[in-house]
Amino acid sequence: MGELHLHTGARIYITSADDGARHIQGKDLRGLWAEEIGLWQNWQMAWDESIAFAVRQEPGKILVTGTPKKGHPLVRRLLSDPEVRVSRMRTLDNAANLNPASLQAMIDRYAGTLLGRQELDGELIDDVSGALWLRSDILYLPAPLDMTRIVVAVDPSGAKDPESGNDAIGISVCGFDSYTQYGHVLADYSLTDGPAVWAKRAIQAYHQHEADLIVAESNFGGEMVRHTIHAVDPKVPVKLIHASRGKQQRAEPVAMLYKGGRVYHTHPMPELEDELATWVPGETKQSPNRLDAVVWALTELMLTSTQAKVMSAKRFGEEPIYRRGDLTLVGERFIDKER
Repeated sequence: MGELHLHTGARIYITSADDGARHIQGKDLRGLWAEEIGLWQNWQMAWDESIAFAVRQEPGKILVTGTPKKGHPLVRRLLSDPEVRVSRMRTLDNAANLNPASLQAMIDRYAGTLLGRQELDGELIDDVSGALWLRSDILYLPAPLDMTRIVVAVDPSGAKDPESGNDAIGISVCGFDSYTQYGHVLADYSLTDGPAVWAKRAIQAYHQHEADLIVAESNFGGEMVRHTIHAVDPKVPVKLIHASRGKQQRAEPVAMLYKGGRVYHTHPMPELEDELATWVPGETKQSPNRLDAVVWALTELMLTSTQAKVMSAKRFGEEPIYRRGDLTLVGERFIDKER
């Protein structure tokens, strides 16, 4: 938040879209620059409430810049609006203002890749042939306040070379609501850092979202994954899962849940959604760490024997509210202890 006062008497207000651009509500603006809208999370309040009613003085122009992330609802809306004038440029078009070494490093690493086409060339990447997810498979819906279960999933990196681009740690928070039978992707906290840092991030997510469990892949590190988490907080329950099947076989059932309208994202998560919509099994070289974390979480919530019991309870007419001890599992049915 801030203000810039010019010698002409004009003022420039600086605000964040992530809090809904509240700082400019009630202002009389002559124009606005909206930067990187493809990364905005609270975009509806920022665009439809704050900006829409604040930019009301002549000439009333809005300049929008950013990488063209087609999966973002606001990007889709603006690109389909015939009143919006669209212009495109590549990173190389701005080479005179960039550090040559940094520019060359980006070109060397990303040229020719889907991410490079999007970030360096400004291409609007449509659905990718062979990808398990389509952009249209990713739907948005607010999560219920009290979900049946919430888990944090961690996909540790198996990369030995930090320059490989495969060293991100996937950290996803997902929930499940037994009444609607919907899964909800609540947050993506993936990062690139050492064990102590990602363990702390996962534990913070566990407490912040009041999760039941941390699920972690054990293929890279084995018990060390559990020890790393417990070194930060020994009270957090950790379930280790060994990946006995390939990524495609693990991901396909979860992709089908998306296609069936059974999974919703609570807000745009551009990096995760780009990975979902561009990962082609057997072709994409970079490891889909964010995707893997979501797959682990939703598999635990919606495709395990525990989830089968919850669905069985629903069919028997009981209230399958597995909220941290509120219910007791009796055979294949959940019974409320207070009944």
